[in-house]
Amino acid sequence: EVAELVGVSTRAIRHYHQAGVLAEPPRTSGGYRAYALSNVVELLRVRRLVELGLTLAEVSDALTAGASGEGEAELREILQDLRAELARQEERVAARRQAVEELLARPADLTRSEGHHQMLSRLRETWPAGHPGVAREEQASDLLEAAVGADKAGDLWAAYDVTLADAELAARMAALSERFEALAGTDPLDPAVDRLAEQAGDVGPPVAALIPAELAVEDSPAAPDQVLETLTADMDPAQARCLRLMFARWQEQSS
Repeated sequence: EVAELVGVSTRAIRHYHQAGVLAEPPRTSGGYRAYALSNVVELLRVRRLVELGLTLAEVSDALTAGASGEGEAELREILQDLRAELARQEERVAARRQAVEELLARPADLTRSEGHHQMLSRLRETWPAGHPGVAREEQASDLLEAAVGADKAGDLWAAYDVTLADAELAARMAALSERFEALAGTDPLDPAVDRLAEQAGDVGPPVAALIPAELAVEDSPAAPDQVLETLTADMDPAQARCLRLMFARWQEQSS
C-alpha cells in the first residue's frame, strides 16, 4: 500500500531498508511492517533525492544531517556537487553526440578517425575513379595505424595529405599503384617486378622532401615489418615480392 501511495516498487523499499536509508517500521503481530505517516514522508524524501541522482550514501548523509538540524546545508552542498557532475556529463554527451553527427555525415569510413577519413577521401578524389589500388591503400592504412598507434596516426595522415596535394607526385604514385595491381599472376622472378620496385623506391626521396619535419612519424622498428608481414600474407606472390623489395629500398633510404 505504501509503495503504491509513494510511487515506488516494494523491491525498492526493501532495498532502502537493507541499505539503511529508510528506517524499518515496527511490525504487526502478523509480521507485516506497519508504516506510519512519518515513514511515508521519509520515503517520499528518499524517492525525491534518488530521482535527483543522489547515491544512497548521499541520501543517507542528507537525511542524517537533517535529523541533526544541519540538513539544508548538507543537502545544498550535495546538490551543488551533483549539479557540477551533471554539467560534466552534459559536456561528455555533447561531445559524443557531435562525434556521432560527424560520422553520420560521412558517406564511408564510419569506423575510422577523422584524420584517417579525410586522408582516404583526398586519396579517392586525387586518384582516378575506379582505381584498382584504392582498396589496398585503405587496407594498408588501417594496418599502418594499428602498427604506429592511434596517437601517432594523426601526423601520419597529415603527412600523407601533403604528398597527395602535389598533383605530379600523386599522379606518379597512382600510376605505380596501378602497375602494382597489374602484377597479379606474373612470375615473381619476372624482371618487371624488380623494375617496378626500383621505380617505386625512387618515389621515397621526393615524398620525404615534401613532408615537414614536425609531421615526421617515428615508427617503432618493428612497425614496418609487422605491416609488411600482414600485407603479404595472402598476397599474390609477384606482388608480395615486389612489396618486400619496395620496403627494403625505403628502409635503405631512411637509414
